[in-house]
Amino acid sequence: MKFNDIPVALKQKLNSDFAASAVVTLVSGLAFMGLVQLLVMVFPVK
Repeated sequence: MKFNDIPVALKQKLNSDFAASAVVTLVSGLAFMGLVQLLVMVFPVK
């Protein structure tokens, strides 16, 4: 399964384009915030 297949699989499983896009948006937002938090922990502002 490629990364681009995930939204299509979610759309088919949830039977809703809106729900699939909401899940993808929330998960990608959480991943981005986790990356930012990791960078803040590794490179703190002095």
